[in-house]
Amino acid sequence: MASKELVACQTIAEYCARLGIPAVNIETERRKGRKRRYLGTWFRNENTVYVKIRGRSVRSIRNTAAHELIHKAFKGKVHGQAFEKYVKALQKGQLVFDGRGLVQ
Repeated sequence: MASKELVACQTIAEYCARLGIPAVNIETERRKGRKRRYLGTWFRNENTVYVKIRGRSVRSIRNTAAHELIHKAFKGKVHGQAFEKYVKALQKGQLVFDGRGLVQ
């Protein structure tokens, strides 16, 4: 497994644990028949997170992983300032669930 792919997998596993959500399937390469013009996508029906790794920094990959998992954990959250605060808090380890609810 390539190092950036490993980073993506480890990051997603870490963030899933912090959020208290079940593990997800991970795609780092395009599947035939799917157009990927985004850096990442959450496929709800497949329980799959896609993160583009080619040509991207590790920091950018980690940010995309956090972004997509916020979509999974908080289904009603839409993009905006509050959404970005959740992403940053997750990355810093300040957004976690303790089994009873959100710990900030």
